[in-house]
Amino acid sequence: MPRKKLLWAALAAAVVVALALWVHSRWDAWFTMPPEPAFLSPDAPHNVQLTLGSDAERTRIVSWQSGLSSGSARLTLIAPGGDTLRYAAARRDFRNSSGSLSYYNVPFPVSPGGYRYCVSVDTLVSPWYDFSVAPLSALDTLRFVVIGDVQNVRDTISPVVRRIQRTFRPLFWMQAGDLIERPHMQWWNRYFADFDSVAQSVPIVAALGNHDFHKSLPRRADERFFYTFPFYGPSGGSPEGTARFEAGPLSIYIFNTTRNYFNLMEQRRWFLRERARDAADIWLLVILHHPPFSAASPFNNLPTRWALLPAFNEAGVDLLFSAHEHTCSRRNPDADACFYQYISHFSPKNYTDDPANGRHFHVVDVTPRSIVVRTYSDTFLLTDSLRIGR
Repeated sequence: MPRKKLLWAALAAAVVVALALWVHSRWDAWFTMPPEPAFLSPDAPHNVQLTLGSDAERTRIVSWQSGLSSGSARLTLIAPGGDTLRYAAARRDFRNSSGSLSYYNVPFPVSPGGYRYCVSVDTLVSPWYDFSVAPLSALDTLRFVVIGDVQNVRDTISPVVRRIQRTFRPLFWMQAGDLIERPHMQWWNRYFADFDSVAQSVPIVAALGNHDFHKSLPRRADERFFYTFPFYGPSGGSPEGTARFEAGPLSIYIFNTTRNYFNLMEQRRWFLRERARDAADIWLLVILHHPPFSAASPFNNLPTRWALLPAFNEAGVDLLFSAHEHTCSRRNPDADACFYQYISHFSPKNYTDDPANGRHFHVVDVTPRSIVVRTYSDTFLLTDSLRIGR
């Protein structure tokens, strides 16, 4: 064999070997799903959560869980005027080899004011909870909190979650994917324990991240995610894991970036169709898990960048929040992108081992004329501040 061909053959063999070693090193991360530990769900209503309905100003959804599969479950709601309203709940049953439970949810209309509610399954009743609804379109400032990966497997974050709510009083929370460590009931219960007392009184909205999926081919989102956040239900042809909310001067788009390129292109078409419904002067905010521009490598998240970036630029997106990379950074608009991109996380995992890249959250204030984003560490140290004006 000529020397040149021999060199090319050796190079090709080296590439194949290197690729095989890389795939071997990543095999467990990509495809090995640890078995879910056995779980037993209490009969009493638990893991109660408030989230937004399809109209962030006029609808809410309450979801909860129970070990009972009952046709007699309901939400009892005391409206601002003192009227008591009762709504029958929809039920979705979940079963696998590790256990079983039932999910219940009730979407209902709201108007500005204070509410009290409890939920029940058969004769078992939850505690009473309170929440309030603000007239978003009439507010001087719309405030919400954004966090990245939660994935809590180590210590409780309940004290800091409660302190964030008590200090900043956001109207709702947005989460940018990887809410749980894996699709196991133990990690779902950890999430609800961490957000207890906040999740029942302040709407929480979450995007899908890769840790919210089963490790399979093709990847499959944990169905419990959709039972916990029922606004992802059937909505006239929207791709799985996408949603749109109007909140005062803001239009919020949620994407599911743990999908292949062709599905991302479907999401791109959905986004541009939905964008046509927005007013010309409304702020555009995107929540997704994988940032179009990685802080770690220019070769990361290429399907997200190739499929969605042109649409974001075409539509004039103002602000994008992402997670996945377990670091904290802000990327300003430039020749490649018209929007500000944030990457952050709220997980005990810090891939850089730099304390400056530890747990962070964002407090976002929106008015018709400006957006102010303040970034804080979990010790409430202000680490970044941005104002976007018109």
